[in-house]
Amino acid sequence: MTTQNKSSVQSIERALDLLEIIAQSQQPVSLHELIEKTSLNRTTIWRIIGTLEARGYIEKVVDTKNYRIGGTLYQLVQVDNVQRKLVEIIRPYMIALMEEFQETILFSVYHNGQMLHLEQVNPNQSIILKDYRNSCSPLHCSSNGKLQLAYFDDKQLDIFLRQELDVYSTNTLTDVQTVRRELEIIRQRHYSLSVGEYDVEENAISVAITYRGSPVGFISVGGPAYRLTEQKLHSIAHRLLAITESIEINLS
Repeated sequence: MTTQNKSSVQSIERALDLLEIIAQSQQPVSLHELIEKTSLNRTTIWRIIGTLEARGYIEKVVDTKNYRIGGTLYQLVQVDNVQRKLVEIIRPYMIALMEEFQETILFSVYHNGQMLHLEQVNPNQSIILKDYRNSCSPLHCSSNGKLQLAYFDDKQLDIFLRQELDVYSTNTLTDVQTVRRELEIIRQRHYSLSVGEYDVEENAISVAITYRGSPVGFISVGGPAYRLTEQKLHSIAHRLLAITESIEINLS
């Protein structure tokens, strides 16, 4: 490890030490307390505290000038809790769909410009999808990603389509006008297909789970292209849309 890398790791460790002290305290913590508990000098603590405060991980109490946990950290924890709760609610439906269709079922959410796959249920088949859990897929060539794009407003979509669309297979859509036409079809159908667009050997269909009109997650049925054909994907769309209605009732 280089000297620069060691310094970076040390800075991260010090920042985490300060966060832990502030988080574990029942009262806002003063600068003097942080110096005492870490043995760091005032300048170092000021620098780290300034960064944490600027990013919203901690905040200064106006009256006392002491520090407490900020809104950013609460938001991160809240998002994680919400996602865990969603998985708890949706997993029984995923199992039922897997048993019905004998194909892989995925639950994904939109995260940092990509689709993050939170849960996956696999059938007892010799050939199935790879394990996508805790991995991300691009928006323009995954069935759930294209469905998310269909929910973008005009400004969001324009910004997204200004970037170069990477090619993942011979079926990947990269022409902007073709993508726009595809998204219009998706809006009309309320479901999205990926026919070999991300991986030429895989096909999938996705439907959105919405809350107050906005998508909070996506359920996908995916499998090898030879078994889960485009015709079959269309044939199960109605069933998937019915399932999402049941899930949305549980969320309300």
